[in-house]
Amino acid sequence: MNRISINFYSTFFSNIWLTFLLIILTPIYIYFLGVEYYGLIGFYATFLTVITIFDTGIASTATREISWKNNDIKFEEIFLKIKSLELTYLIYIFILFFILSLCIFFFW
Repeated sequence: MNRISINFYSTFFSNIWLTFLLIILTPIYIYFLGVEYYGLIGFYATFLTVITIFDTGIASTATREISWKNNDIKFEEIFLKIKSLELTYLIYIFILFFILSLCIFFFW
């Protein structure tokens, strides 16, 4: 059995196991948390997933840039790069939050 087929089957069976656990544990979560809190956790998880999708590789690019030029760049330059990325993330989050709040307000 080659490496690709091993990876394929392990991914396939892990997805089956994850689906099985989701089906089994969801009623238990709802029993202990209640429907409202379970829905709130689900909304939070969905929001984090959407933010991760809109990440567009900014985090990995920042890590690469900082680690690649770490010997040549001063601390102030690294700090300014991180602050600019923080501002970019903040703008993404505000735009996403505004769009989602409008969708929830008008279509819920």
